Amino acid sequence: MMEFFIFGLWLFMGTTLISAHAYVIWKVCNREPNDNGSDVVDSKKLPCFEYKVEEKSNGPEMDCVVCLESFKKGDLCKLLPICKHTFHAQCIDSWLIKTPNCPICRTCANSK
Repeated sequence: MMEFFIFGLWLFMGTTLISAHAYVIWKVCNREPNDNGSDVVDSKKLPCFEYKVEEKSNGPEMDCVVCLESFKKGDLCKLLPICKHTFHAQCIDSWLIKTPNCPICRTCANSK
């Protein structure tokens, strides 16, 4: 009799676990962006500029944290409007395809 109880419990737990996994997979596959579209960043709307080196700059060189390269005079850069972090234009465009957040501070990259 105890074997039937253990078998029933095992069967119930296994079915519950499989159902939970199936539900999670279904939710991930069928998720939609938020109603306000915050999951999508239109990188074309981000401010773009040419990097300029200041003559009297005593500070360390600035680096793009996405590619880890130093900014050079004339590089095309983009500025995230909320946190004001700067990146190479191509680097941040590639980054924002994957995630809508700043790679430094995780602030949402959408301009509000």
